[in-house]
Amino acid sequence: MLSYFHASTISSLLGLLDIIAAQGHIVIMTDAAHPLPDTDEADAEAVALKAAIAKSRADPREVPHEEMREWLLKIADGDFDAAPPVARIL
Repeated sequence: MLSYFHASTISSLLGLLDIIAAQGHIVIMTDAAHPLPDTDEADAEAVALKAAIAKSRADPREVPHEEMREWLLKIADGDFDAAPPVARIL
C-alpha cells in the first residue's frame, strides 16, 4: 500500500534533505538552492563594474554601432575567428 505524506512532513522528518512536491511527484535534493552571494562579494563586484564603466567613458575611442553589429552577427553565425572592430577616435 502506498502512503502519501505532505512534503513539509517528510522534510521535517529527514531534516537534511529538501523535499519538493510537484504534480504528484516528490523530488529529493541533497543540496539546498545556492545561497545569495556574500554582501562583500556583491559590493566588490559593484565597485569593479563602476570602475570599468568610468574607464570606458574616459576613453575617447569608439566603435561605430554598425561595425559592432556586423561583428556580433558574424559571431552569432558561428564565425568565432571574426576579427573584432577596432576602436578609434571618431
